[in-house]
Amino acid sequence: MVPINQNDLKMLNSAYHSPNSTINFIFGRSQSGKTTFLRDFIVKKNYIYFSSVSSIETIIFPSFVGVINKKFKIQNSSTYYDKFEKILTLLDEQNIDEKLIIIFDNFQELQKIDKDCLSKLLKFWDKSYSKKSICLIVASSVIFEEVNNKKIDKLANIFYMEDFSFEYIKNRTMLGDTDKMYIYSIFGASSYILSSYNTKIDFIKNIYQLALNPSGPFFDYGLAYLKKDLNDIGTFSSILYAIATGSNKLGDIANKLKLKSTYLSRYMEKLLNLMIIRKELPLSKEQIFSKYGRYHINDHFLKFWFCYIYPNIGNLELKKHQPVLKELDETVVNNILTPVYCSFIKDLIFKNPEVYLKFTPIKMGSWWDNNGNIIDFIAYDNKQIIFIMIVWEDKEVAIFHQNRLKEMANNFKTTLKRNYMIVSKNAYLELLNK
Repeated sequence: MVPINQNDLKMLNSAYHSPNSTINFIFGRSQSGKTTFLRDFIVKKNYIYFSSVSSIETIIFPSFVGVINKKFKIQNSSTYYDKFEKILTLLDEQNIDEKLIIIFDNFQELQKIDKDCLSKLLKFWDKSYSKKSICLIVASSVIFEEVNNKKIDKLANIFYMEDFSFEYIKNRTMLGDTDKMYIYSIFGASSYILSSYNTKIDFIKNIYQLALNPSGPFFDYGLAYLKKDLNDIGTFSSILYAIATGSNKLGDIANKLKLKSTYLSRYMEKLLNLMIIRKELPLSKEQIFSKYGRYHINDHFLKFWFCYIYPNIGNLELKKHQPVLKELDETVVNNILTPVYCSFIKDLIFKNPEVYLKFTPIKMGSWWDNNGNIIDFIAYDNKQIIFIMIVWEDKEVAIFHQNRLKEMANNFKTTLKRNYMIVSKNAYLELLNK
């Protein structure tokens, strides 16, 4: 089972029940649950579904014709359908007397066959589809180029699939409370991976059997993930390795790889468009300057893979896994768990600031500068500002970070009344036991 974003589902259902035709775009990185989301949406509805795979036009488009023939109960046409326009024309020729959902899933695969397929689809939408009783849905694991984004912003509903939340794993009673955050920080909450997690053995054995063992199901996860959509795997893998091991600025990534930042720019843009990485900016007036940007890997397990498996793949293939397990034991809290736990706490505050902050902020977010000062979370209104540090430590130990928090906060200029908060591991444990 994959968790469904109920708000997005409600909005898409609203589009479907609209008296007018609607066009909708769903973006989400590979294995983010787009297809499962769509499968849930089309239950008991009138639909036609096209799923694209890596293929050539002489294979994929005739298969689309078969889907159309079956849906509309028509005989095979004598015309050879080997172009996307012909598919769109054949759809346009059909009588639609009931609201019809038309889904093009994995649209990025169509774009590999016909780079102009999106503009062609939009032309058909403007010309005729928008005048029929249609709910058109395009799902893609690639964000379109800027010129096309401007077009769809004007006429479409746009949905972005979020990463599966901790809520999916939170209620698994067979797992300990601390284990839940460890598992989530490494494997995420995707059923694709968690379905292989064996609750009858301990956490470390699961990591070995799933990821460190050459015969494990996810030993090749990182390279397989990239090969679906990218060429020049070496450069992309190196970039993700740099990010996973702590080089989050473009300049730092370039220095680690001994390459020029300008050379990396197109690779970074491609990873952003595939939603494999994201770029974050600090909460400050200097957000407009990209030099403050920090890059992060979206997929939890992909980050883990490039942090621990990719640089050790030779030894792991020889089953020399003990040094990797030792490194994992010594560094996993700082490298993997704490950033995920920090994001988890920040999401809670974003969703219910009044509950956690006791006031309604006008602005919230993380902040950092280029001198090593990092504030996990800042929120303020017109009277007060609060600086928050989030640590995976017990309350008794976490309090010793108070002076460091104040020291870093002094670099954030403000005339508002200052408040400080340390969020320890106890906050997470108390939340789970409510």
